[in-house]
Amino acid sequence: MRLFVAIDCEAVKDVLVLAQKEFSSLKARLTQSFHLTLLFIGEADANECELIKEKLEAVQFRPFKLQLSQLGTFTSYSQRVIWCGVNESKPLIKLQQRINKAINGENTVIKYSPHITLARIKKYRRGLKANEKQMMDEGLKKEVVGCIFQVNHFVLYESTTSPKGAIYKVIKKYS
Repeated sequence: MRLFVAIDCEAVKDVLVLAQKEFSSLKARLTQSFHLTLLFIGEADANECELIKEKLEAVQFRPFKLQLSQLGTFTSYSQRVIWCGVNESKPLIKLQQRINKAINGENTVIKYSPHITLARIKKYRRGLKANEKQMMDEGLKKEVVGCIFQVNHFVLYESTTSPKGAIYKVIKKYS
């Protein structure tokens, strides 16, 4: 099974869906379930999954608030990923570091760029037409301001790929 740890962002789903609409005409594959990844773990068997669940039990944090911010993109493999960022948050960074330390050990440092994936454009490698590029640029200028949500838990997810995109299954929630 393919595992990752994330913050569930369903509380701000309506705002994120609205942000996605800017890119729907680009034939982008829109995300259906929103989360902010804290740590990608990768492939694990059932025994490893049990060990990971135990390690995550030891991670403690206090609830905190996150605020959505700007939109952006990055290239991953042959696709362009459109994302929504969050404002700088010390509690978020501390939580991510604690989870990383619990899973990977004391001396493992991972570069962390918090974002919520909104959409993926597969044809990006072939290039966008001029009008599509203009739509992308216009959509990316918009900011998602004033949207604040409470983080009370994080989640261990299993991810399964399908032709319609990834399917996420909650393995365990941690408060």
